[in-house]
Amino acid sequence: MASLFERLNDALTPDFHLERELARGGMGVVFLARDTNLQRRVAIKVLLPEMATQTATERFLREARILAALSHSHIVPVHSVGDADGLNYYVMDYIEGETLADRLGQGPLNRGEALKLGRDLLDALEAVHNAGVVHRDIKPSNIFLIGRRAVLGDFGIAKAPADDTEGLTADGHPIGTPRYMPPEHRRGEEVTPRTDIYAVGMVLYEALKGRPWEIESDPNRETWQGVPFLIAGILRRSLAWKPEDRWPDAKTFRRRLWATRLWRPRFRAARDSALVATVAVVVTVAVVRSLGGPRLPPPGSLTIRLQPFEQTSDVERQWLDSLSQRFERSLRLVSEFRVLPREAPAGEQAGVVLHGVVSSDESGVSLQVWSESRFGLRRSIEVLYSGADWQSVADTVAFRTIRELWSEHSPLARWLPRRALPVTPRGFDAWLQAERLLNSGQWRDAQEAFHSAVLIDSTCVLCSWRIAEVDRWLFARPIDSLHRQRVLDNDHLFPPHFRRLIRARLELTDRLDTLRLATEEWGEYYYAWWLRGEEELNRGPLFGLLRAEAAVSLQRAAVLRPQFAPTWWDLAWIYIAEGDRDGATDALQRVPDPLDQISTLMSWLLQLGYAYRFGEARAANRALQQALADPEIARDPTFLPAGPRLFPSFDAPAGAVQAGETFANISGRPDLRRTGLIAQLFGFFAMGMMDAARERARVFQRDYPGEEGFSLFAAQLEAVNSMFDSVGATGDVERIIGQLERYAVPDAGTLEQRRSARWLLQLLSQRNAAVAVPTAGGALSDSTTGVHPLDLLLEADRMARAGRPQDALRLADTIRRWEIADVVPDRFFRTVLHFLMAEWHTKLGNLQAAVEALRWHEALDLWELPREAPVAQEIDWAFGTLARWKRALLLDSLQDMGGETCSSFGAVARLWGRGDPEYASRAEIAGRRLQELGCIADR
Repeated sequence: MASLFERLNDALTPDFHLERELARGGMGVVFLARDTNLQRRVAIKVLLPEMATQTATERFLREARILAALSHSHIVPVHSVGDADGLNYYVMDYIEGETLADRLGQGPLNRGEALKLGRDLLDALEAVHNAGVVHRDIKPSNIFLIGRRAVLGDFGIAKAPADDTEGLTADGHPIGTPRYMPPEHRRGEEVTPRTDIYAVGMVLYEALKGRPWEIESDPNRETWQGVPFLIAGILRRSLAWKPEDRWPDAKTFRRRLWATRLWRPRFRAARDSALVATVAVVVTVAVVRSLGGPRLPPPGSLTIRLQPFEQTSDVERQWLDSLSQRFERSLRLVSEFRVLPREAPAGEQAGVVLHGVVSSDESGVSLQVWSESRFGLRRSIEVLYSGADWQSVADTVAFRTIRELWSEHSPLARWLPRRALPVTPRGFDAWLQAERLLNSGQWRDAQEAFHSAVLIDSTCVLCSWRIAEVDRWLFARPIDSLHRQRVLDNDHLFPPHFRRLIRARLELTDRLDTLRLATEEWGEYYYAWWLRGEEELNRGPLFGLLRAEAAVSLQRAAVLRPQFAPTWWDLAWIYIAEGDRDGATDALQRVPDPLDQISTLMSWLLQLGYAYRFGEARAANRALQQALADPEIARDPTFLPAGPRLFPSFDAPAGAVQAGETFANISGRPDLRRTGLIAQLFGFFAMGMMDAARERARVFQRDYPGEEGFSLFAAQLEAVNSMFDSVGATGDVERIIGQLERYAVPDAGTLEQRRSARWLLQLLSQRNAAVAVPTAGGALSDSTTGVHPLDLLLEADRMARAGRPQDALRLADTIRRWEIADVVPDRFFRTVLHFLMAEWHTKLGNLQAAVEALRWHEALDLWELPREAPVAQEIDWAFGTLARWKRALLLDSLQDMGGETCSSFGAVARLWGRGDPEYASRAEIAGRRLQELGCIADR
């Protein structure tokens, strides 16, 4: 009887000539062959005749069809399929390379190799999942390595669209490789794209660790030693036990994983000990540079390494460690220095290396500290200090070392804003004390200390820059104009990189581009990365960026300066809003312990946002009650009233409703009742509960009848909703017009209120020719303000309605600078502008641009905290659900199967699910579409 080799070779002659067997599995054999027509080598897979049952044959042919339909550089391509002499076969590329299993037999992959492997696999899986296929058998032996490229093969048990098989063997067990089966696959439950995501996590873990992942392992308790910590955080989420807790899709997983390629993890150690001694300290700081020596590294990379202190006599090791650690912590409290952690690799170069030797004699203990530097002129000084408190000794030694490194004689002055510092010793000491408070997270104390430093020595322009920055963190509005202008007028006193950051921070034009250039030029400067991440979070969505994209810049800043609290605040805010529980948990755990009231309140706000966003309402309500019982929080005039109204920025409008109700029912606090009612209104609105939102507005107007501005706001809210949402229209346009006209007539309210009413009346009239608006005519500008941006926006709308959407968009570009100002022309300006821009782009067929215009509501952009009247940011967040509904429909028409489509439909399903009937109906549509796309519903 002819062998399978001979039988297949005879059947395929003359088109193919078999050479040898390549691999054999339980169902089939792969042979190496030569395509005689094209004169190339190919691989031919044939189903074993004895296994050719109807089910096996269908599965084999399905694999061939799947591979043939997936044309991708990281998937084994299939060229043809057929049967000959009763044998089912298909022809695919012959891959001349080893498998990942072969490669791992030689040891783990390095970080770069693992990242490239992950990117290739997830890139392939994005195409696979977009085609409605789940691979179900991702393991090292099914991954081929061609040079540096990974190729995914063996789709023999893949689940195809409309596949009604249960994925079980005849004995009822799931098919696949048990060692690499994700939990739900092993249990025989339904598999989804997130099953493959788990499998990729297993493969990457094994690639980095050199040993397989145990299916039963808890990713939060597993030993991750040997896996870079940022990569470990990415993999932990992919290996979550519940599919809904994993990355939502391969594209998101790939982006997050690949973004870590620039990050180099650093850790710090902290040990506490106590010691009291009489110490005589001799400090020698020597900075050495030879002619022709190395050039200065770029700004931000001034690193200091503190070597363990040595001893020349019998001194306790605990004493040495305590003094060294205290000294190191003091050095860290300077923004422009980066002190390498003790665990940093010895090969990582530092600009300055500090050494210390401790000795003792009958007069006491002495410590000698000196430095080695890769650059700078020779200079040395000696400082004598003695005292009974060893902590003060360490601080003083560090303080004087810092002063020397910042001195006008130091070659490091090229990086440092030395000319912007105080010129007097007393002023310098005051500045440095303020700097230490700033970097330890004591914001209000730091602000006062910088003001004091300016009073002591008015030459401290750097103090003015710090004051402007701290004002922003404390949500002071407006930012101190005196200090802001002083910095701009004296920016020549700063080094070039500082000047660029100052201009980007204090001026609005081209700010994001400026910060991107700064991080490209000074990749080790944490402050540039943080400013860029903040800009991407606060205003990036106004220009089409997704909020999540800011996390990459902020993570880079966190790696470079992990003790800088605002970075972790921003990251926690992003991850909570994105529904990324693991990322949010990690960021909150890394926030330094609060040292002042601002840090305490921010931590309180983030913890509550986390609880409400992830559906832990009872825990959130308990935490809220505890906070209200805390006298320090209860008396706060800034964060407390704003608290409930900020929860929509975490994409948790239900939290705004629940916390708002608590505030509205606090007796004796009309200020909290006021803000609680507004929070409820916005929360209900975002959830499509319009009747409840109108009822809250009526209660507010009843309880606060003197606030005409709120009555105008309520009318504007309904007017804008009716313009851009077909189901949101109340059908009573005349009533809305009547409410607006009350404020549009001469002498009604303030000039700003009259403008606010008139421009929306004009827009209503332009968008609905059947509606007569008697008071809608006339320009909004006056002799004192010139052309008003609202007039320009109305003109752009007229252009678009006249069939000139391209001209409308050009005019919109000229007025968009007002949307990033600290005072927008009208609180509804941005919402209307972006809905209109999306309409104009859609008319031109630029659907992707329309999608980007509808991302604006993700901007945080908190110039001030919402404590009194409704502000622009709250309106943006409230219309966010409608914007995502429109985005989802546009992306669906583009057949975009990526994560944004899923997240947009998911948000609609989650937020409008309990809405009024029209909105609940949309939520049902979104839920069905999520299932059809294979998405996991947003939590």
